[in-house]
Amino acid sequence: MRKKKIIQGLPLFLLVIMVFYTLISGIIMKKSFTWNIYTGSISIIICLLLYFTRYRWFKYLFLIILLVGSFNILHFTFNEVTFSFSFGLFKFINVETIDIQLLSFSILIIFTILNKNKIIRLIKGYLYVADEQKRKEQKTILKSFEKKYSTLSKSDLQNIVDNKESYTIEAVRAAQRLLVTKYSNSSSNNSYV
Repeated sequence: MRKKKIIQGLPLFLLVIMVFYTLISGIIMKKSFTWNIYTGSISIIICLLLYFTRYRWFKYLFLIILLVGSFNILHFTFNEVTFSFSFGLFKFINVETIDIQLLSFSILIIFTILNKNKIIRLIKGYLYVADEQKRKEQKTILKSFEKKYSTLSKSDLQNIVDNKESYTIEAVRAAQRLLVTKYSNSSSNNSYV
């Protein structure tokens, strides 16, 4: 486990070395630091501290820092290599040039590859939570329709089922369930679930 943690931290260690080199060389050569370099350096130092104290928080913060750095907002060295592209839509929507910083983007790719299983689990977790929440909401709506329709007669329930395009899916399902539970003993020519 410890070896895996060290391997997953390699992108951070690479950036830490680059940041310290930038700071030391900037001080020795009396270069002026921009806010981008200050912010990038401080954020990497915070990530280094989190790596040793709160590893879980480190991964999220480091991912965010790499994303922000990839869009050329944070800098980790004086020399930044970027590639730019611009595009426009329909002659009246024009998006200005988007700069992608190669160093941050490359380290982001390496970090993503080293943490791919955790990233996949994270994405699946969000998708599962969204699906589970949707199912719970549908169940709640279905129960409210069943409660609302519990006093309706068989012909009213049958009317809802027959005119399903006029009702929500949950309303039709509630009517179908009530027809089955309340009137299952009497003969019916439709099967409901």
